[in-house]
Amino acid sequence: MLPLLDAPPPARFLSSDRPEKPACTVRELVRINHLANCVLCHAPSHDRNDLVRGAVPLGGQPLPPPVAYYEQGQNFVRADVTYLRQHFSVQQPVATPGTWPAYQRFDYLVRVRRLSPHEQTQLNELTSKDNGERREIIRFALRELTGQDLGPGKSD
Repeated sequence: MLPLLDAPPPARFLSSDRPEKPACTVRELVRINHLANCVLCHAPSHDRNDLVRGAVPLGGQPLPPPVAYYEQGQNFVRADVTYLRQHFSVQQPVATPGTWPAYQRFDYLVRVRRLSPHEQTQLNELTSKDNGERREIIRFALRELTGQDLGPGKSD
């Protein structure tokens, strides 16, 4: 944890290392409802002989029973071919599930997005104010975990 004292804030924007394409970007955590976005992650299936094939659920319609899941439906995807790779998945409650389960799978992934000039200014202001407070929180956690006061970081 000690290196965290001198690390840049996690919300800090990233600058492009390519001078020909200057850009400032930020990492964001994205949440995707797996049931409602099959074709976002999986290749379409047009052949009944595809190895791992599943029906794309229709919004507002009940999910097909497990036995019919692979045979009944209008559109199908191949579960063995994916376009996106999630960092992790979690079953979470859905506020208005309708005919779908009350708990549904959500996939989480990190994307890198280009910042607008306005966002760059806002983030610079935010991170410059946050640095001292962030370091104090890390120092507190280290004192509590180790019982030692490790003193200020190199940047203080």
